[in-house]
Amino acid sequence: MIENKTVDDVMQNEPMIPEFPESGDEQRAFFLGQTARLDWAELAPFFARGQVVSVAESVDLIDAALAMATDDAPRLQAWMAEHSVAVLDTDRAKLWAEGSLALWAVVVTPWVLVQARSRSADLH
Repeated sequence: MIENKTVDDVMQNEPMIPEFPESGDEQRAFFLGQTARLDWAELAPFFARGQVVSVAESVDLIDAALAMATDDAPRLQAWMAEHSVAVLDTDRAKLWAEGSLALWAVVVTPWVLVQARSRSADLH
């Protein structure tokens, strides 16, 4: 697990990221260990590069990361068709920039998958 690192640190220092495990349980644990709460300021540069993927609350963030990392195209296409997983649009980015939502992120290089949650839900 990489601690006290910003998303930018992780993206620039990829050799520090442990090798992606082969088994499903280990893959899930890998992404759980890489998931962190971030501020919009940390995500903004990735948004500017078109690398932020929004994941709806109805989709488990780790499941989305696993689908992307293992190239599970049918699953990703289904989520994309229902707009549950999509490249972050400007309107949603403005909402996230207001800071009223808790942003949870996990990196699946070159993407940063982000799920916004209400701050009250974040406390539970």
